[in-house]
Amino acid sequence: MILQRLIMKNFRQFRGVQQIEFASGIGKGGTNVTVIYGENGRGKTGIFRAVMFCLYGEHKLSQDEEVEKEELYLVNSTELQESASVDKQVETYVELLFKHKGESYSIKRYLLGMLDGEKRIEQLDKVLLSHTKVDGNTENFSDPDEIRKIINNILDRNVREYFLFDGEKIQRLTLA
Repeated sequence: MILQRLIMKNFRQFRGVQQIEFASGIGKGGTNVTVIYGENGRGKTGIFRAVMFCLYGEHKLSQDEEVEKEELYLVNSTELQESASVDKQVETYVELLFKHKGESYSIKRYLLGMLDGEKRIEQLDKVLLSHTKVDGNTENFSDPDEIRKIINNILDRNVREYFLFDGEKIQRLTLA
């Protein structure tokens, strides 16, 4: 699996539409490794969380073991507060474009958020997967179970952390 682009809309601290282009392996050096580096609290884990949410629909990461799912909010708080004044839902999504075995994939997972008084409500909306084969033919999928099977055949969720990992986890392991 070679990640190409991550697009986030109102996801966690990323307000509006934000996009990350990953190293493509094309050009001088041909590297396809992307390192995201920055100070604590600047969104590195948020980006990792976006990838995991998009691929597997998960709110929690392994580092969130002691955090209740209800305490892990994915919809941007500022956008949610502003939309509450006009009694409107906030659409959040994460889209990931990647290649696997020469074929192109795009997966987009949606989440809706709203405030009901002081109560924050987040609800999974839909997931869409587009698979373009080498011959140019494209298949589109919207059944979550079918998409889960396709993604797990590409990168099984049980081994994903060997290929996609959070640097904070590495730091904890090296300090132990």
